Amino acid sequence: LEAGLEDAQEWDDLETNEQLMAQGFYDVLRHYKDYPPELSALKEWEKRGRVDMVLLAKDSLQSEFMQEHCMDALVRMANPEAFEEMHQLAQRRDKAAIKALGRMGDGAAEAVETLVEYVDADSDPALQKVTLRALGEIGSTEATQAIADKLEMDNDNVRPYAARALGLIGDTRAV
Repeated sequence: LEAGLEDAQEWDDLETNEQLMAQGFYDVLRHYKDYPPELSALKEWEKRGRVDMVLLAKDSLQSEFMQEHCMDALVRMANPEAFEEMHQLAQRRDKAAIKALGRMGDGAAEAVETLVEYVDADSDPALQKVTLRALGEIGSTEATQAIADKLEMDNDNVRPYAARALGLIGDTRAV
């Protein structure tokens, strides 16, 4: 790696794993059980609560496999340090990012305005469900009317999510 760092004219000349190594991503590995080693490192960074390293992996590792594991880790961590990244992804209707925002609770209150727009996405019930759940977990009363309107919608699969969201917020219309 040392020779590779010296030979590289620019940061972009380095392979992804060389960049990660230079940034200390692999430093947590003593011996790894999972293949690829990036997965072992990701799991260790998640255990240590290092959102910055999980985000580094997410930004650097482009395989669908690693992207999925990075998002799963961010959802489980529910750390508001990842708010900006998750909010940007949520603006592109990324369901995992919306779920992560919900898990952050009131730490993601700034995202309510964005999420309320998706409550009316009747053409995508899966998006509505994850959004309603996230809004309930965030707990902002700002979203109650938009959620309450969904109690009367035609889709029987979405209504329970609206009721649960109102219940989490503490609105009596959920009863």
